[in-house]
Amino acid sequence: MMTLPSVYAVGYNSANSSSYVLKQTEGIGDFYQISDQGTAVFLQGVCVTRENDVYIARRGDDIYKLVGGAGEFIPLGLTLRDWYHLAAAPNGDIYATAVPGGLFKQTGGSGAFNAFTTPPATNPALHAVTVAINGDIYAAHWSGKVWKLPGGLGTTWEAQTDGEGGWYALAAAPNGDIYATAVAGDIYKQTGGAGAFNALGQTHRWWQGLCVTQQGDVYATVGEMGTVGIYKMPIGSSTFSKLTLGLAAGFHFFGVATRLDNPGFRRSYATIIG
Repeated sequence: MMTLPSVYAVGYNSANSSSYVLKQTEGIGDFYQISDQGTAVFLQGVCVTRENDVYIARRGDDIYKLVGGAGEFIPLGLTLRDWYHLAAAPNGDIYATAVPGGLFKQTGGSGAFNAFTTPPATNPALHAVTVAINGDIYAAHWSGKVWKLPGGLGTTWEAQTDGEGGWYALAAAPNGDIYATAVAGDIYKQTGGAGAFNALGQTHRWWQGLCVTQQGDVYATVGEMGTVGIYKMPIGSSTFSKLTLGLAAGFHFFGVATRLDNPGFRRSYATIIG
């Protein structure tokens, strides 16, 4: 029997000022703590590789890695930056965004994170990144556009929007669809990785994170400014509903990412912060 995706959440509880990594086994039941990251830590992004390595981004700090999804999170020893979102590509590359700083890449999941010499734009507020199943790289700006680098090759980034503003997170689905969140706005979808990003008509919230499971369920997070939580739009539905997480009060949720192998196998992960 195929193992269903587990959901990982990383974040901060305002009740005790501590940051945690949490897990929901196979996407079922309550979340439980697997790592205490301590106080004065601002967790933001998360991604998962083909080998089940879990990466988390700490703003003003480093990127940390949990090898094989077990043991302890180890700092990678990177330059201290405001690391935001992370994405694991199907070929094993890892992408990270930083503000300021732009877009960075770790080839094959090892070694240094090197800055793109030709980022999609000069705007320093590059927040979101995802990689489609076909290798297209998407990046989005807080106050600009969503961009695409076809096949992840070359230096020519193609604008996918006219600049809605407030783009914060991106997620690639196994069927080729691309989702995007707009903070204090809607959630958008680009069908099949082509054409316009169309609003899904959701309640305007402080949407910040996204992931899509191998079954096609879409998760979105609300981190602040309203009803915080993790929301889910099951496949075949058109509405996001808040999940009952089984957590104590005080958690706030931000970035979300999903392992992308192929259309038949994916795992989903979430980040939380307060």
